[in-house]
Amino acid sequence: MLTEICDKAKETKTGVGVRKIIVLTLLIMILLTGCDFLPWEKQDPIYLVMPFEASGNSKKVDVATVVYNENREAELLFDVSQLKSDGIYLLTIDDEEYGVVHLKEDPRLVLSSSYFEKDGPVEFRFYSTEETDEEPELRRLLKIQARVGYAVDDAPTDDPFEVAKRFLELSYSTNSALMPSQLLSEQAVEFAKALHWRQRTIALRREAMGNEKELTSFEAVISTVEASEDLAFVFIKSREEFIYLDEPKLPGAIGFRYFSVLIKEDGDWKVLWTTRHGEGDLLDKSEGYLSYFHIPFAAHQEETAFQLDPHRYRAEDLIALFNEREYKDFSKEYEWEVRNIERELEEEVEGLPAAGDDLLPINRQAMLDYVKNYALDRNEEWPDFTFYGGNCQFFASQTLMAGEIPMTDSGEFAWYYHGKGDRSRSWSAVLPMQNILEQNTGPGLSAVRLHSRKDLQEGDLVYIDWDMDEEVDHVMIVTVKGDQPRIAGNTEDAYNKRLTDYAGGKYYYHLEGYRQ
Repeated sequence: MLTEICDKAKETKTGVGVRKIIVLTLLIMILLTGCDFLPWEKQDPIYLVMPFEASGNSKKVDVATVVYNENREAELLFDVSQLKSDGIYLLTIDDEEYGVVHLKEDPRLVLSSSYFEKDGPVEFRFYSTEETDEEPELRRLLKIQARVGYAVDDAPTDDPFEVAKRFLELSYSTNSALMPSQLLSEQAVEFAKALHWRQRTIALRREAMGNEKELTSFEAVISTVEASEDLAFVFIKSREEFIYLDEPKLPGAIGFRYFSVLIKEDGDWKVLWTTRHGEGDLLDKSEGYLSYFHIPFAAHQEETAFQLDPHRYRAEDLIALFNEREYKDFSKEYEWEVRNIERELEEEVEGLPAAGDDLLPINRQAMLDYVKNYALDRNEEWPDFTFYGGNCQFFASQTLMAGEIPMTDSGEFAWYYHGKGDRSRSWSAVLPMQNILEQNTGPGLSAVRLHSRKDLQEGDLVYIDWDMDEEVDHVMIVTVKGDQPRIAGNTEDAYNKRLTDYAGGKYYYHLEGYRQ
């Protein structure tokens, strides 16, 4: 019977082309029998993935969206929406037959990470099982840049600070290559699952919005390490510099606060859990405590006051704690992001409405100078509200004041600061300030809401709703206008980061001027 199948395949090849009579199981049978003809043998590959484009420890290749699951396998997720054929292909990896894949039935391909652990390039070739003039189907199908490869974990594993820092810059930071890491503890079962979804959500936006980036510098400007024999707590305040690969001459930077718990495994330090200021991936709402465990920067504590003693805890207790708690549902956040990205991709230039004749101009250049000086380094003349709900609106108000907008001391839309205990809520809280931007038609700042980021001007404000509850949570200032506006802000201290690099629903406000 198998001989007849081979003969039938030959006849079909010399006739009108290989028809869709070959199903997945049949193809596997042919491969196993050593049939002297396979329909893809005499065809060029539909698509040849070029060698890796190495960048530091991050390896990139045009293949598909790639994420890593909790079993540390690589998941290649193909977009088959444009695929017109039956989707059956023979896949070879580095000229070795992997087997037949049926992308329309299952667009997900799960590969052992061992495929990507070698040095040098990896090539994927997809051979079509049918003749078609609709070439090249997979050229569009496989165009998305993705990370393929295990992180090169060259940190000294006997130093908990170096392990934590390396994990952040390779795997956890939103500026990292989002690589799987061998520095992650095997005991971090639930955290590994949450990390997988977190990386997948970040990668989704990064790839869809064209924000492929390279982390060029990761500096721990403040760090604290406390360690016992088998448990370590590491706090790091970072300064991270990065470039976008399609715009390398305009670098960006952020500063953020991270906290990591590490345990000893076979004599090496490994990461059990990591979080960052404002992440809320696991934290209770009870003033900075996770059950009995205190998270340093989440309870109105200055970073230099970190005095958490690992000798008071047992490693096995913390392993149980971080595996028993319910993590943030990143899969829901992923669904939100799909909708947010779809909206942002549809935005086009609409133009600015005409401003009223009674409005006075804002000094936008003075605003830009202020954010350049103080986005990453606090102005010590002002208090810092980072640990008291966030410093983002407080910094935005400072910037508006630098732009020569006068305070409004009274009325429904008051906006003023005369001291830490004598200020309007709008000076330091996002919702009251957004209310001014939406509704104020009297004295003070006047703004108009825009529908497209591409209409934003330098000095304009953008508010973000992180959790899609229709209430804004964060505010930033535009530093560079265009299709890919850059922004600056505080709490996540940022300067010249792309607006489209941020998750969440966005509200754009053009500042028209102010009234006396």
